Amino acid sequence: GGRRQASHSRRRRRFASILIFFSTCTVIGDISESLEDLENWSKTFNKSILLTTPSTYLTGASFAVYESISNSQFKDSPVMIAKNVKNDIEAQGMINSHLRDAVALCQFSAHLEEEMMSEGGSNENWTELSASKLLADYRAMQELHVEPSFTTIAAFGPNSAVIHYTPSPETDAPITQNGLFLVDSGGQYIDGTTDVTRAFHYGHPTDHQIEMYTRVLMGAIDLASVIIPKNTQDGAIDLATRQHLFDKGLNFRHGTGHGIGAYLKVHEGPINVHMHSGTESRLTGSFAHNMFFSDEPGYYEDGNFGIRLETILRVVAINLTETTYGEFVRFEPVTLVPFEPKLIDFELMSTKQIEYYNTYNEKIINQVLTLVEDERTRQWIESRTQYVSPAKSYEVQKWRDEI
Repeated sequence: GGRRQASHSRRRRRFASILIFFSTCTVIGDISESLEDLENWSKTFNKSILLTTPSTYLTGASFAVYESISNSQFKDSPVMIAKNVKNDIEAQGMINSHLRDAVALCQFSAHLEEEMMSEGGSNENWTELSASKLLADYRAMQELHVEPSFTTIAAFGPNSAVIHYTPSPETDAPITQNGLFLVDSGGQYIDGTTDVTRAFHYGHPTDHQIEMYTRVLMGAIDLASVIIPKNTQDGAIDLATRQHLFDKGLNFRHGTGHGIGAYLKVHEGPINVHMHSGTESRLTGSFAHNMFFSDEPGYYEDGNFGIRLETILRVVAINLTETTYGEFVRFEPVTLVPFEPKLIDFELMSTKQIEYYNTYNEKIINQVLTLVEDERTRQWIESRTQYVSPAKSYEVQKWRDEI
């Protein structure tokens, strides 16, 4: 009788500690007792149990949960894939928030360039941290803005070669006309999450810097131009991005792309565009309509400079007359911020790449420029979205004497 009474007492305490939301059937309980309940329940449950498995950006369910359930019952949960695919309202919100974010980034870029070009470029008031604050101020002016989506990576000169550098009072470098300035930043808006990287130079870049920027841009364009079967695994497309560095025996030591949330985490699994190598080789996700992910190749030279160009792409279904091989998808950019023409050698690019570059700039003119009111920013955008003749391509230049 005493054991039965003690058992009833423990059960009453357990139920007393549980808060039940009847409208959603959600139960929140003490973790240790809940794990015991989970283990006991799983032994009587004869069907599969869906659990979130680890991916590059998520640890999955806790190890304690895995330990409580028999391995034979595990199946991957579809929750993360469903989360990664945005509905039409979320997708439109991502598009809208990226347009406003582009306005803020263009305003910041125009403002900082004007400051850097004044007084012969000797303005010593601008550092990585003060530039970061200026960008945050412009973002905060945008409708539905909440906060940064992560700490801004504002990296000048040698600091830009540190892939995940974060400026601090101890490392805060002055920005001058004598080096590359990399800015990787993003914003959280009620209707979407942004993440964008561009590189700037306020003086005269070297031929080597121009070549490497161009090769990174060529890879970014080639990835954005890909058409693939629906559900192609993410790592399968990474070669398109890295090939122009591979041509020179070069590479970069980070992934090419990650999924992104809609007013959620800036790094959202399971999408992870990365070739991987060796025993860790794995493909982690696949592409479907209304997924959003980053296209961000780079190049880094320790102690010298770093380049990264990051644009968020939307996966879009396409209708083809040929259906033998199922559905296909393509990518559309939702980040609409100009690249830096002074850092581009168009004679290295193909006609197709230059045509993509022109089309991208047309989107900026039609969708971003129309939202900008101040003349300084309008001029900055217009100067960086000028039409470039595909005849500048190496494909044409190589045979121009014969044409």
